[in-house]
Parts: sequence; structure tokens; C-alpha cells
Amino acid sequence: MRTLQTITGLALTCLVAISSSAAPPATQSSVETQPSQTAIPKELLEKMEELFKLDNLQNLAPAKGIVAYSKQMEEVMKLGANAETQYPNSPDLHSVRLYMLRAEHFFLNSTQDDVHNKRLVAIAEKILSSDAPVGHKFQADLVRTSTRIAQGSKLAENETGKIIGEFVKRYKNTDLAPVSTMYAHGFAVRSILPKLAQQLRELLESKYRQDPQITKYLNYIANSFFGTTFSATLTRLDGTTLKLPEDLKDKVVVIDFWATWCAPCIAYIPEMKRIHAKYKDKGVEIVGISLDSKRSALEKYVRKEKLTWIHTFAGKGWQDPTAVKYGVRGIPSIWVIGPDGKVISDQARGQLEYVIDRALQELHARKGK
Repeated sequence: MRTLQTITGLALTCLVAISSSAAPPATQSSVETQPSQTAIPKELLEKMEELFKLDNLQNLAPAKGIVAYSKQMEEVMKLGANAETQYPNSPDLHSVRLYMLRAEHFFLNSTQDDVHNKRLVAIAEKILSSDAPVGHKFQADLVRTSTRIAQGSKLAENETGKIIGEFVKRYKNTDLAPVSTMYAHGFAVRSILPKLAQQLRELLESKYRQDPQITKYLNYIANSFFGTTFSATLTRLDGTTLKLPEDLKDKVVVIDFWATWCAPCIAYIPEMKRIHAKYKDKGVEIVGISLDSKRSALEKYVRKEKLTWIHTFAGKGWQDPTAVKYGVRGIPSIWVIGPDGKVISDQARGQLEYVIDRALQELHARKGK
């Protein structure tokens, strides 16, 4: 089961995986069969679909399962490339490319290689420039839009907002209006655009709540702390009290829920050191909230690794009052708090530098710089 969960996470956490069922693959059509207009054989599409199944991987260890699934995705790409050569003007070539899009996204998620990112966008552009059904184009558009806003701090805030707004407008008068608004809200949250996120959330609430998928999404984000004030009374290792947000007013604060017994937390420490070195003199403070049960273990590790940012300790493990208050169930959990004390991101791991840069823009704006 772990293998299935691991592979499914890599293959389907992407935006593309909103569902291939939204626009089922085309089957053999009645199109005239001139050489340039031959429809994609139904058998080929079925074979590509079969390669996405995880049935043969259930008994494999996660690492071996991912390797095996990678080979299946390589076969999808090979079949797709052959189809593009053999049926270059097929009326349903977009169905093949949608499978290729899903496979390439798996590779991007598992390798983070920019080569796969470029290939992914290239496939998406081909689908968008074709006569594909709107459902297919929507999935390709998700990839293109996500890639554009992923440029992060390279884009000005108004440029990112414009990209998200245009994405919503493209589907305003289609059946995909609710789901496009839902994804746009996610884009706005990820891009640290609270005003736009609030507008889109209000639109979801007022216009689309009757849609079951939207209801589920709204229930999910109801538990998000995005935009709320982060309030906590913490105890430093030296025994003094740290009150947030008061004691770090007008600072950008990175909160790191972690523990010395947590392997992923320890693996993330080099990144935290890099972030601290880069931003410590720019108005950024890091506050570690340890979920250790033994003070000695925390103190020993902090000394050994020369972790010079703020460290706090309650000695209650998973029952740490702040962790419980904010629903932390997995660590490391990285949050960023803006200069106004409000949560800018409660899922900053993986895009920490980008989130900090956005928060610093707000800090400089508040100071009139």
C-alpha cells in the first residue's frame, strides 16, 4: 500500500490530475481516413491508459515501485512520440498528448528537473493550440498557468494577479467556471495575494457552493490559517518568554515546527541555515518551536550545529500547545508570518525563499521604502 501511496502522490498531486475523467480520451471516430486525418487507433489509447494503472506495483517497496512506474511513464512518452509522427494531423491527437502531459508531470514531480518542466509546457501549448475539447485544454492551461506563476519573485505582484485573473476569465462562461475559480484561489494563496484570494473565496462561497467539489474545497480551506493573526506565548531555551506577534513586531517571522528526532527536519536544517544567513540582516527572524520531549537533546543539537536563531521548548512533544492550537500533524511544518503578525503561509516548505521575499515586499511597503 505504501508503494501505491508514494507513486500516487508523485503522479497525482499535480494540477493536471484534477481528473482525466473530466475529458475522457477520444475513441476511433468516423473522421475521413485520409493519411493526414487518420484517427488515433482506439487500441493505442487504451494501451496508454493501461500504463497509468498501479495494479502491478502493489507488492513492491516504494523505491522499486517508483522505478517500475517510471518505466511505464517512459513507455507512455514513447508511444506518444510515435503517435505524433505517425498521425501528425489526427483530429484526436490531443488525447495522446494529454496522456503525455500526465506522464511528464510525474517526471517533473519526481525529479524537479527543468528539462521536464520545459517539456511539460511544450506539450501543454500543443494541446492549447489544437481543437481539443475544453476539458483537455483546461488541464493543459492549468500546467501553463502554474508554470507562469511559479516564477515567483521574478514577477511583480500585479503581474501574477493578472495571470490568475485571465485564467478565471477564460472559463467564466463554461461549465468549468467553478473549478477554474477554485484553482485560481489556490494560485492566489500560493502566490501570497491575500486580497485576491479573499475575493475568489467569496466568489466560491456566493456563486458555486452548491457544486459538491467546491463545497469540499471550501470545507478544506476553512481549516487554513492563511490571513489570521499568529498568536503564541513561547518559552526560549534560556527560560525567557517570547510573545508573538508582539515581541517581533514589524519583522517577517519564519516559524519552524520541528524536532531533533525527526529525520526530515534534520535534513531541512542546511536549508534553514542558508535562509538564516541570507535574511537575518533583512528584517527576518526564525523561531524554532521544538516538539522534543527532552530539553537536553534539543540543547545538545542546537549547540553542535550552531543554530543561532530563536529556539523555543515546551517539553510536551506532539502536545506542544502552539502545535495543537494550529493543527500541526506533520513536521517539519514551516510557516511565514508577515510584519502585521498575520499568517502569509502555513505551508511554506518548498517555496520558503519566495514566500519570504513576498513578505519583505510588504515590510518595505509598511516602512515606506
